[in-house]
Amino acid sequence: YNPANNINYSFEQSGFKPQYKNHPGKNDQPFFFTVPALENNTTVLPYQQQFVDRLLEHTFAYGHVLYCMDNETKGKSEWGAYWATYIRDKAKQSGVAVQLTEMWDAHDINRKEHRQTWEHPELYDFCDISQNNHNSGQKHWDNIIKFFDTVRKAQRVCPINTVKIYGSDTGRYGTAMDAQQRFWRNLFAGIAATRFHRPKTGIGLSQLAQQNLKSARMWIDAVNPIACKPANDLLLDRKENQAYCTADEGRVYSVYFPTNGSVILQLPAKAKQDQWTLRWLDIQSSQWSKPISVHHENQQLNLTTPNQAGSCIAVVQRSGIVNRN
Repeated sequence: YNPANNINYSFEQSGFKPQYKNHPGKNDQPFFFTVPALENNTTVLPYQQQFVDRLLEHTFAYGHVLYCMDNETKGKSEWGAYWATYIRDKAKQSGVAVQLTEMWDAHDINRKEHRQTWEHPELYDFCDISQNNHNSGQKHWDNIIKFFDTVRKAQRVCPINTVKIYGSDTGRYGTAMDAQQRFWRNLFAGIAATRFHRPKTGIGLSQLAQQNLKSARMWIDAVNPIACKPANDLLLDRKENQAYCTADEGRVYSVYFPTNGSVILQLPAKAKQDQWTLRWLDIQSSQWSKPISVHHENQQLNLTTPNQAGSCIAVVQRSGIVNRN
């Protein structure tokens, strides 16, 4: 699109400059203002449309493609809205179903720009809150829960994804341990899709990532988290970032420990009439412990990680039930 590199238009015709000092994320460049609702740049916009048209010629043949209007944008909402409408119209003409979103740059996912995704279901089908993965520990979890609560109170229904989990011992955005903890907090909070970011800012599909993915599959098969809800309120004597709970209450409870620790799980009042089993999933080795029958007092069950390394999941399940898949 640089006028110096093509014969379609000049700097004067396009309104572009030879150089921009700031990163494109600063949104200084007229490239991101060409749409009618902004600067209506009729010189450049047709070429942008042709580029998108060519992409869609390829992607419309595949039903598994998700469409994100921007990458970590600080841009005007009108820019993303234009291209979301453009792609949706093209898809309708081609008889193709598409799923669209926008990815905002703000690390605080409860800022107003993030609202512009879920507040516009006519444009966007799901949310991406990957930038929350710059946060760690309790703040990382609390942000997700608040985001879910806000969307729910607005009576919106949409999947919420995080396709970039940052954190690597070779990167700038936390350690490999941070990446693993972010991954599991995402799952326990109810994130629909989550992925480790590429090296150097993430652990990609490294052996460490594969081990966590394998353990996640084992846990999902055992518990069916779709039937569960975040339930940290059931954890007593819990310290900040010590443990996280998701539960299909009365049936199965999962408690994730990022490191070694101990908490008390509050079971329902009728739990004393039931038999319960406990087993542990060691995340690093992807191995289940043998299930054992557990006893509790006053519907309170003490859970202490079985090894000093931590990074494990306790699954407490009422005996004789079948998961609701």
